[in-house]
Amino acid sequence: MSLHYVSQSSSSHGSGDRASIGVNGVGSNSSAIGDGSESTSLVVAAARNIVVTTDITVLALHTLGNFDFSEENLSEFVRNDILYYLSHHSAAVRKEAIHAVSRIVLSDPLYQTMAGAGVEVASEVVQRLVAAAVTDIDADVRLMAVKMLELSSRSSSSGTNNFDFHMGKAQNIQALFLLMNDEVFEVRLTVLAVIGRLASMNPAHVMPSLRRMVVQLLTELEFARSSSEREECIQLLMVLVRSAESWVRPYVGDIFRTILPRIDDGSPQLASKLLDTVAALARVGGSELVPHLDKLLASIMHALRDQSSAPKRMSALKALNNCASHCGLVISPYLKYPQLFTILAELVKTESPDMSLEAMRAIGALGAIDPH
Repeated sequence: MSLHYVSQSSSSHGSGDRASIGVNGVGSNSSAIGDGSESTSLVVAAARNIVVTTDITVLALHTLGNFDFSEENLSEFVRNDILYYLSHHSAAVRKEAIHAVSRIVLSDPLYQTMAGAGVEVASEVVQRLVAAAVTDIDADVRLMAVKMLELSSRSSSSGTNNFDFHMGKAQNIQALFLLMNDEVFEVRLTVLAVIGRLASMNPAHVMPSLRRMVVQLLTELEFARSSSEREECIQLLMVLVRSAESWVRPYVGDIFRTILPRIDDGSPQLASKLLDTVAALARVGGSELVPHLDKLLASIMHALRDQSSAPKRMSALKALNNCASHCGLVISPYLKYPQLFTILAELVKTESPDMSLEAMRAIGALGAIDPH
């Protein structure tokens, strides 16, 4: 199996400058490199009589994955030469191949316009990425596959995911839900962000399983024995709330009632994650939190007074800011806790710039009391 790429661009004098990348030990045809252009040509593992090792293959694929091919249509090159390496015996090669095919396809100008062979190749690439994410024996390869499915949302200037059109198919969604049982927590965390985003693409196939997942996570959070298990449940819930805001809104009340009693009982690290989740829930479904604001405010005040954990105080400020902005929690906190303004003013003066800024936002969101 060969892997090589040759591109040609005309110089100002009409002579051709070529770039050649190969990993099969056989370089591009020497006639493809114009006379006198050897000094400006980039040749990777294309010299004669070089034994192509795994390291060279990884380097070539890494180069392909990081090179700018935004003006090149390489669909057939990906299909015929690179997809083969997704089944390579080396995990390092498979990992770099996943990165390379994703970057090349997403930068294909034809695929960005959803025209030509690029669409078919992208569909095949997505199928291979999902298969690798589910079946590969190496955790790093599975993680790379789901990361490329998740990070590809940033490749489009319109903000939509170029792979969602293909990932929204029923068989792909079912395969992604299987990954929620992966032994590696980061894989589960990343794939949940993908699933949450696909809720708007194919809600009929996503929402039934997503509802069961919310109930399962709340049950695990309620009966978890260790702090680490609770932290994992909270992180998964927070990712789900952020990635599928409109679809999670009906469950905001249940999620909030489950996490509220645990804010003051856990470790500072767990309390910080719980308060971050409260901030996300306030933004998504603020009205569901209104009946519980008194108890929540007491927990926020407790966190603001905790001098042992800066992240906990920062999370408390974010929760207070979002509750003021989205739940109508204004003025009354100053009346119930007269020392609140003093605490916020002290945070503005003495804490880090980020925390000072968040404290000033909270002061602005809470409003001012007429001194007269």
